[in-house]
Amino acid sequence: MKKIFITMICVVMALVAVYNPYLAPGEKAHATSGSITSIVERPLNPNDYRIGMMDVTFTSSSSLYFITQEEYYNGTWYIMSSQRVGALRGTMPFYTTSTARAGDQYRYTLSTQVNKGGIVLATSYYTLRNNYGTMRNTTISSLTSLSTSATGVAEANSTVTIRNGTTVLGSGRADSANRYTIPIPAQPAGSTVTATAVLGNLSAPAVSTIVQPAQLAPTTLDSLTDQSTSASGTGHPESTVRIENGSTVIGTGTVDSNGDYTIPIPAQTVETVITAQATFNNVSSNIASRRVTSAQTVGTITPDRFNVGDANITGTYTDDVVRARVYVNGTSINIGGSFDSGSFSFFAGNAGIKAGDTVTIQALDFNNRILDTKPVIVVPPISQGTIRPNDYNVGASSITGSYTGSVTQARLVVNGITVPTGGGNFANGTFTYIVPAGSIQARDDVQILGLDMSGTELDRQTVRVIATTQGTITPADYRVGDTNITGTYTGDVTSARLIVNGNVVTPAGGDFRQNGTFTYFVRAGTIRASDSVELIALDAPNGRELDRKPVRVIANTQGTITPADYRVGDTNITGTYTGDVTSARLIVNGNVVTPAGGDFRQNGTFTYFVRAGTIRASDS
Repeated sequence: MKKIFITMICVVMALVAVYNPYLAPGEKAHATSGSITSIVERPLNPNDYRIGMMDVTFTSSSSLYFITQEEYYNGTWYIMSSQRVGALRGTMPFYTTSTARAGDQYRYTLSTQVNKGGIVLATSYYTLRNNYGTMRNTTISSLTSLSTSATGVAEANSTVTIRNGTTVLGSGRADSANRYTIPIPAQPAGSTVTATAVLGNLSAPAVSTIVQPAQLAPTTLDSLTDQSTSASGTGHPESTVRIENGSTVIGTGTVDSNGDYTIPIPAQTVETVITAQATFNNVSSNIASRRVTSAQTVGTITPDRFNVGDANITGTYTDDVVRARVYVNGTSINIGGSFDSGSFSFFAGNAGIKAGDTVTIQALDFNNRILDTKPVIVVPPISQGTIRPNDYNVGASSITGSYTGSVTQARLVVNGITVPTGGGNFANGTFTYIVPAGSIQARDDVQILGLDMSGTELDRQTVRVIATTQGTITPADYRVGDTNITGTYTGDVTSARLIVNGNVVTPAGGDFRQNGTFTYFVRAGTIRASDSVELIALDAPNGRELDRKPVRVIANTQGTITPADYRVGDTNITGTYTGDVTSARLIVNGNVVTPAGGDFRQNGTFTYFVRAGTIRASDS
């Protein structure tokens, strides 16, 4: 039975080998397989990119299999062709589309049936590197001699170059809707301007247009009078406008982007005809003209009060006032002044105007025609002055200093109370003011007032009072670790400064009591046994040094010693110690044997050498 089963399997395998629908006549049966080994992109003919070719190299277990070509477009793969391989290995050519562009994606599938049917044996993807086919025709819109941009249509994403002959005027890229707009300088009428579009290795035929003559926007000229110092009007934006009196050019300027212009010109006489004409890119506009008329000017002037001693007469004006004339007691002193934005200033510093003078001011137009006349009110001079006292030493008989202006006397105020005095001497900018004995103490608030002849206060200043202070300080000994330095003081001492090893520890401090004693706080760790310490006595309020004394520092040491039993004849006494012990003294029977000695180790133990025969059994 087992032999029969094996025989049946062999028969079936033989039948399968005889019949395989995917094999061509004469091909041997074996496993279904195949691969796409390479894809090569090229133009159909060298340097001719009108048609692109894709050479697909493959291997196949049957010549009856198919390779299918697809293109990816708008998110979907579309089958372009499906061809039988016709051999077990080889290279098959496929065409690109007539509008293939660099970046387009293609997919190639090897399968047992047409259009990717049956069993899929291999799939390979390819992205185009070049453009193939033909480009959209390029166009260029008409241009005039005023055009500053070229527009048209061209292949999407292509680079468009605009030229006048061989001169490049501008370049840009066509958008996804095939439109382009490229800035260019305006070209003369009659010029031929071309547009050329290039997309990678493809180019479209150049197109051209002839620049047509343009007509400028009308030029206008506003009315002018014999006082006009500028010509204004409208014209073609960015054009150059020339203002003429007959054949004489009296001004030139440029029209702004809004079509307006204002050009400075000299004032012209009545009845003169003035013209304006604009020119842009060799194109001229119409000629506008105006006849100069006589100006009807108006205006007022309002002078401020004039203080004797001021340098200028000031005030306000209206309308057509451009200058002024000033009379002092009927005599003209000058014509001129600065007139701007409704305010004026007229120099009169050299006119010697004084109280009681009659002063008038006339408002004048461009032609010096009188538009208005007003009186100027003259105000007598106002008393002004300053006082600057020097420092005052307590006990001095006077306050001295300097003054300016109309100061002729002074008043002394101490702690808000006026101090009666015999007055002072004010001459040549300096003064001396008598101070009654005892009127000013060290901490008093002292002010001196500068007065004019009538007793009016012109200035007030504080007098800095300097006291002649003295005193001494006597610090007690300081034990390391104490929180205060104590001692006594005399005189005007109010605080102290602590110096340790030459460095200021506290600039000023301490509690100085009326009984002549003080305490001075010392922060922990500030003073050590070996430090050099000084205490400086200071006065108030200036902190002046009155005395300086050293502070004797006493070390605060302590410790214990515990000797072990000593056996007569041993060379050392041994034991332990604590604290600041660094040596020991040996006393036998009340007599000092060794003033100081011993080896005191850091671990708290010690040994003390004993000479032979020094200690006997009965000794104390």
